[in-house]
Amino acid sequence: MGTILKTEAVTMQFGGLTAVDSVDLEIQEGEIHALLGPNGAGKTTLFNVISGIYIPTSGRVVFKGVEINSKKSHEVAELGIGRTFQNILLFDDMTVCENVMIGRHLKTKQPLVESIFCTPRIRREEKLSRSRSLELLDFVNLADEAEKKAGSLPYGKKRLLEIARALALEPSMLLLDEPAAGMNLSESVELMETINKIKASGVTILIVEHNMRVAMGISDVVTVLNHGQKIAEGVPAEIQHNQAVMEAYLGTGGTLQ
Repeated sequence: MGTILKTEAVTMQFGGLTAVDSVDLEIQEGEIHALLGPNGAGKTTLFNVISGIYIPTSGRVVFKGVEINSKKSHEVAELGIGRTFQNILLFDDMTVCENVMIGRHLKTKQPLVESIFCTPRIRREEKLSRSRSLELLDFVNLADEAEKKAGSLPYGKKRLLEIARALALEPSMLLLDEPAAGMNLSESVELMETINKIKASGVTILIVEHNMRVAMGISDVVTVLNHGQKIAEGVPAEIQHNQAVMEAYLGTGGTLQ
């Protein structure tokens, strides 16, 4: 166990707007680390910096000892960081299994000529990719949906499919951006069970979540942002009673549930 990812004084500015302001974050290998904060706190912007969508204005992002803040998204993914997005991004006209197989593209080597002629090596890789994708669908309880069109799935299952596709990359760290958004109670409970299974498999998780029941129920450590700055960090029980956090969310006293 040790630090798998850290940000050092990361700042992200857009013109005159500072979306992330000198944020230090340290995530330990094997933990579920939640990133919380009210709307506009800078959570998704920080996610986008970590995953290579944005290059920070200043500061450093270090993953497994490698500075990644100037790397492109696909380079960050190749290093072992997978992610999902606030808005579900699936290929609705493809099957559930095919969507997961797409997530394995960085794990396969398919030269153009061999792909055109569908050589034995290409067929072997395709078979392996499909087998692994079916295993992942079973892992997130979607095995029975494998041959259905992704667009036909109910909302909660689409979220699980997106997670399965991110896991197809075989990441050592997974970024989940509001995975419980729009879910009902039973769907969110299934999501929590899935996230805990992912942790048990050895994958480190950084999660942005507005659903307090989910965030507090699964996280080992919680970091809270407000107006782009880190205002609190600790175990869930500490955060639920932190005065600065309660004021950021509620404006007055109370307890986060």
